[in-house]
Amino acid sequence: MKIAVLCENSPSSPEFEAEHGLSFYVETATRRFLFDFGATSVFLRNAERLGVDVSAVDAAFLSHGHRDHGGGLATFFEKNAKAPVYASEKALRSYYSLRPSGEYVDIGVRVAPEFDARIVRTPTAATFALDAETILFSDAAQAPPEFRSEGNATLFERFDFLTSNGAGELGEKNGESGWNSENGEGKGDGERLRSSSRLDSSPEKSSNFRESAAERSFEYRPDRFLHEQHLIATTETGRKILFVGCAHRGIVSAMARATEILGAAPDVAIGGFHLSIPSRGVPIPDETLDAIAERLRAWPTRYLTGHCSGRVAFERARRTLGEQISYFAAGDFFEF
Repeated sequence: MKIAVLCENSPSSPEFEAEHGLSFYVETATRRFLFDFGATSVFLRNAERLGVDVSAVDAAFLSHGHRDHGGGLATFFEKNAKAPVYASEKALRSYYSLRPSGEYVDIGVRVAPEFDARIVRTPTAATFALDAETILFSDAAQAPPEFRSEGNATLFERFDFLTSNGAGELGEKNGESGWNSENGEGKGDGERLRSSSRLDSSPEKSSNFRESAAERSFEYRPDRFLHEQHLIATTETGRKILFVGCAHRGIVSAMARATEILGAAPDVAIGGFHLSIPSRGVPIPDETLDAIAERLRAWPTRYLTGHCSGRVAFERARRTLGEQISYFAAGDFFEF
């Protein structure tokens, strides 16, 4: 198996472009696929520099519904006319990042209507094999508190009380949201935003009532990351490679679930481990980072990380993991 890093926050050399995003090209004897697309068309230009023909890709996977992983989808569709894109049924919706200014910025992924038929929507909280070499899973548990990244604290879904059950789903009644206060996703954790003006329920306004309610009565609640999925691919020699985008539910949880599925730990785990708080440019607290690194060390897995892990956090994790962990950059190439 050959893996090329098409997009990452930093370049491996000056000839490659970088952006806050992630994209891998993967090639085996029987398949060529992309895992994530970065934020823009950077992945494509780097692919061309590496001699990767994106038009020949057989399939593609979107790890979750954030723009730094799916913003390049339009470019991919324009360049590749055949490959299906496997994305969670909850991925192509609005998700938000809370900036230090207090602004909630939409970081969701959009797909033009003409490309919608190319999307294969995968189920939430499920594990299934696409073929003998490829397993997708979206049922990793939410990380327990000691392994939970504070990088998630700035990420939200929007809950519309009368018309939505969060992340754009229609039809849920208030009080049936599925947010669980016991695992840190509670209903009381959101920040409610309401218009200062009252809804006008007079007869002449009644036809617009639902629209007004949706616009003026909502709150942002912590992202549950129900739109996140991970991929296990098998090399020609039988080695198991775990691909993660940001591991928002926790790299420890992703590893634990992959180990449960396979009956043994994956040989390699590659992707962003969310060891930093990207919107603030700082690593997660040392206590949490050290606990994650110590738990990862217990598996006989080689870790390749970048993107939302951050180099500062990586250097601290390497104190525990040593040569078991490496950092990748745009333009890097691996073979297993």
